[in-house]
Amino acid sequence: MHRLLLVLSLGLAAPASAQDYLSRADFAAVTAENAFCYRLLVDGSCGWVEVYPASQAADLSLQIATILPSGDMLVMTQEASFVGDGLCIRDTDFGIVTASFGVPPYYYFDQNTLVAQGEETLREIIGAIGPDVPPKTCFFYARDPARLDGLMQHVFSNGIRQDGEEPITLVPLTQGSVVLTPQG
Repeated sequence: MHRLLLVLSLGLAAPASAQDYLSRADFAAVTAENAFCYRLLVDGSCGWVEVYPASQAADLSLQIATILPSGDMLVMTQEASFVGDGLCIRDTDFGIVTASFGVPPYYYFDQNTLVAQGEETLREIIGAIGPDVPPKTCFFYARDPARLDGLMQHVFSNGIRQDGEEPITLVPLTQGSVVLTPQG
């Protein structure tokens, strides 16, 4: 009897399980209809936006858009792979495969003004991003209990959950555009 109680009490004290995170299928359903807006400001603009393909494939290419301190818009294509329900990026180049710059207005879905950059600029971007990206980085996503239109991103490095969470606001792709605001 004591052994059964001990097992039950250990089960109740267990940390949050992987079941708290979105499954790969749930992630695909969310991203099929929404872009991810990070650092949402009061005026409704985003610090950066991620758009994912409507696919449940193990490997995918997503697009990230942000505004550089120079005022230029940066759009990158990044490759990522699912490992279980975690979305993981490569250590060497963080999955970044292309980068383009554009000029205002800062509407993400209008990419007509973007000019592709060469390999040297791509290496500079990877070098600038590198120090902030831990090795063996994977992302897990959970519903934001405080907001129906939000998720929380959890970062894992070498399989260890890192401190902090990144709130994500879901922006319906049918909205057509997202205003990006330079992040200081």
